[in-house]
Amino acid sequence: MSSETTSRTSELSVQATDKLVDLVDKVRVNTTGRLITVARAIVYGLVILVVAIVALVLLVVGLVRLVDVLVPGQVWSAHLLLGVLFCIVGMVLWRMRTP
Repeated sequence: MSSETTSRTSELSVQATDKLVDLVDKVRVNTTGRLITVARAIVYGLVILVVAIVALVLLVVGLVRLVDVLVPGQVWSAHLLLGVLFCIVGMVLWRMRTP
């Protein structure tokens, strides 16, 4: 009879341990899992932002060099032309905004 009691006690302890482990896993998935997803989204977003800024700067530099080759005169004429173009685009975007 003592062996039955011991086996029942060990089964109960195994079941209790399994339930506790399952509960801890659920809590971890609901807290840490979501936090990791948010952290990854922030990091990937920042990386994409930095790459986009670098690409935009390189695009503007390439555009200045291209206009400098195509437009006769000094490099200031390319800067002036692109500056006027950017100002016009900025004014159009400013008018399209919603107050």
